Amino acid sequence: MAKYLGIPIALTSGTSDGSSAFTDVLYNTTTDAFDGIKVGDIVVNTTTKSQATVTTLADIGSGVLRISSNIFSVVSQGYSIFSPNDDTRGNVLMSIEGYIVARDIAGSLSVDFSQGLSTNQQLYLPIGTPVADSFLTKLYLRWLERLLVTNATSNRLDIPLNEFYNNSSNVPYYIKTITLT
Repeated sequence: MAKYLGIPIALTSGTSDGSSAFTDVLYNTTTDAFDGIKVGDIVVNTTTKSQATVTTLADIGSGVLRISSNIFSVVSQGYSIFSPNDDTRGNVLMSIEGYIVARDIAGSLSVDFSQGLSTNQQLYLPIGTPVADSFLTKLYLRWLERLLVTNATSNRLDIPLNEFYNNSSNVPYYIKTITLT
């Protein structure tokens, strides 16, 4: 039976419109910018790394998300929205068959998942500081071990979003995109 780690990535990303400088809102008038977003989802300002949660969807049709705090006080800042820990809408399933080799490269973390003679290389592009330490590598290896040992009968284990917060350097390493090469 194949085994998979669920890696949380952004449900959507974009740039706030100028009106976001008002209190406790995120504006993006791009058509369908907030499709699939729910109350409780986590909004991260990718410029300042501050975060808030979605509080209401009442104005979503006009490109307005009401959020729990004013994290967009400057116009045109980047954002990414994630599902909370108990919701796997944004998870990408990553097969861990075979063995794992992880290494840091400039600006992203490259992880090679090998099975037999074929290799899948996946590049993880973090929000914020480029990965210059082994934080993400250790995180994946810890959850891989948990999947293989503790949950030997399970075929899927989802890594919670809060695991991607590096407390030692006070930096969130949210995963923005995954590129398969």
